[in-house]
Order: sequence, then C-alpha cells, then structure tokens
Amino acid sequence: MPIGPDNCFVGGGVYNPQPEQLKKNRQEIDYCFEEWKALINTEIFKKTFPCGIQNLGVLGRVTKEFERANPVAEFLKMKGFYTSEKLSNKEMQSKDTFAKIITHFKHTKPLIDFLNRAIEHD
Repeated sequence: MPIGPDNCFVGGGVYNPQPEQLKKNRQEIDYCFEEWKALINTEIFKKTFPCGIQNLGVLGRVTKEFERANPVAEFLKMKGFYTSEKLSNKEMQSKDTFAKIITHFKHTKPLIDFLNRAIEHD
C-alpha cells in the first residue's frame, strides 16, 4: 500500500506468512501461550495498539494439529499476526512523526521477536 494522504499507518509483525511459517507461528503461540498473552496484554502494548493483534482473516476452525477446544484457538485461527495503527495527515506532518513511529516500532519489537523465534531454527 503506497504512502499518501489519508493512507499512512505504522505497525509490524507477520502480515502474509507462507504456510510453513504460519504453522510455526501458531505452534509457538500454542506452546508459549502464557508468554504470548503477557506480551500482547501489557498496558503499553494496549495503549500503543488499541486495535490489538490484527490478521488477514481467520479460519472457521483450528487446523487438525490443534484441539478444537484449545484456549488458544482465537489466535490459532488467524492467518497472520501484526499490529497496524493509522496515522492521520496531521500526525504525519507533525515534528513528532519520527518519534511516534519509533515508539510504535519499539513496542512492536517483542511481538516480532516472539514470531521470529518460531522460525529461526529449522
């Protein structure tokens, strides 16, 4: 998506993963759900990303590798895991634009580290 008037945002994560990467990310979330919850439920994460974890869509049910009643099912159905917050034209023209973007990246890094950990070792 090009940057232009009324079309700016900041975020990070895994937007459109390949099937193998998506499978590994889901597995990591399942194995480390307490860590995942702690990461996305911090006060600063919620304040920075009020829309929370976003995705390209969700499956109707979890894949066969996971139990249907899995307490993690909400996340295991997702087809991506990322943050994205719109920046207004006024915000983009502000002298604080870069500081705001850097702050968003700083608060997205733990999410990216978590997701990358799942795919680092084959």
